[in-house]
Amino acid sequence: MKTFNLANFFTNAVLHNEARHKINLQADGAVLLDRNELPFELPQLLKDEIHAALGDVLLNRYPKPHNADLERLIAQYADVQPDHILATAGAGAAITTIFNAFADRYFVIPEPSFSLFDYHCRMNELKCIHWQLDDNYRYTFELFPNISEPAVIVIDSPNNPTGQCIEPALLQTLLEKYRFCLFVIDEVYFEFSGTTFKDLVDEYDNIIIVRSFSKAFGLAALRAGYLIASSKLLGHLRKLILPFSLNGYASQILSVILSNNQYLQLIQERVDDVVLYRDVLSTELERIGGELGFEIPASHANFVLLVFSSIGAGEKIYAKLLENNIHVLPVSPHVADRYLLRISVGTERENRKVLETMRSCM
Repeated sequence: MKTFNLANFFTNAVLHNEARHKINLQADGAVLLDRNELPFELPQLLKDEIHAALGDVLLNRYPKPHNADLERLIAQYADVQPDHILATAGAGAAITTIFNAFADRYFVIPEPSFSLFDYHCRMNELKCIHWQLDDNYRYTFELFPNISEPAVIVIDSPNNPTGQCIEPALLQTLLEKYRFCLFVIDEVYFEFSGTTFKDLVDEYDNIIIVRSFSKAFGLAALRAGYLIASSKLLGHLRKLILPFSLNGYASQILSVILSNNQYLQLIQERVDDVVLYRDVLSTELERIGGELGFEIPASHANFVLLVFSSIGAGEKIYAKLLENNIHVLPVSPHVADRYLLRISVGTERENRKVLETMRSCM
């Protein structure tokens, strides 16, 4: 008699690898600098307005499958035409939809880059080619792989975990040479860099830009984001988005924030604060990096990357931070014998604690 066998349904990668996000038990009072979250809560006045607006959400009804009013507000914020916007249940969900939609194509993925890209390729056994960043963790044309057939070229700018952006001239070169490819540009951290390629959507119909409300807006709990692309491309992607996936509460909260210029100004001020804190943190880390054995690529996001020249040196710092209840993220290195630690920018107090802890290792 034939019996049920998981191997007949799951890929080997799913069966033999751990989940991407393991349960992480954190002690009370932990300094959470491992997920690139905004370190500030929403002001109480905004919370009160949100709570009042949520009373209008009908819990017995599904949300709008296509919330055109919300997408108009997003388009106004993003400074694009409304037909260039597709609201999604977070950037991660949008990326998953894109990888599922084009699973029969090759994917070109930077190395290192956002771990979700490589995760999808491994778990679903997709065809993947890595684009190695150079020794300074920059995108370069010289290291771009040879592509001769339609492929999905994924670029995160700013890159996660390096924080570096692709140069506009380099992206333009790639777009011209590989017009037969689809470009997916992850701009989840663009507010912290001031660099965006949204205007290229009017010139090229093979670009999808992915954005999130989790980072600069400080709305990670909502799981909301959006895509920017040509109306024709979004028309097909909309068919693949799970209906009602952006829940009614998330839509209502976004509508409250995006329709109020005072709140949008507050968000920009907080982004400016994070950029200032990032630059101060980077400067202070550079001063001790030589003695502790690490370098820092210039970051244009809300985090910094520590590149240790030896695994032992990196593990020592990571262990010391954990010992002091500071949670940061070890990143798989793309170069042997290096150890990478990504540290999210926190409040001034949290950043000081990081620096004090690391100085104690000197």
